[in-house]
Amino acid sequence: MKNSTNMVYNEVLEVLKYASNEEYEKIPKEEIEYYEQNKDKSYDYTFDSENTEISNNACVMLVKLYLKYIASEDEKAEIIQDLKKNSELIEEEKNKSFNPDELFKRKKDEVEDLQNDNTQLVQYVELKWYKKIWNKIKNIFSKNREDLK
Repeated sequence: MKNSTNMVYNEVLEVLKYASNEEYEKIPKEEIEYYEQNKDKSYDYTFDSENTEISNNACVMLVKLYLKYIASEDEKAEIIQDLKKNSELIEEEKNKSFNPDELFKRKKDEVEDLQNDNTQLVQYVELKWYKKIWNKIKNIFSKNREDLK
């Protein structure tokens, strides 16, 4: 299994080839050398600005490089604001999909339907203590009466 981080370095280095010299020189040489030393030499990635796909991790790394070394303060603020909006939208979608109130509401509605359809409450009347005693006495005398016959 190939190390995905090393593959990301390949993608980042390939995309950086298309950056202007001015932008490329803003990135510290040590960082570029680190990527060169740790890239996956067996992974062949070619970048075409028209229709080449790039991994999410490589995209994240490029955004970090851009924010840290290339972007102006205004661009940084705008990018950070866009990233926050995207995060909020993703969270809203997650909340809609996995809203616990909705999940439990559906389950509760199913349970209520079952209770309403299939079960009825049976009223249980407990005899008062003196009625219980009276019934026992009657049972004793009725048994005695039957035994005498």
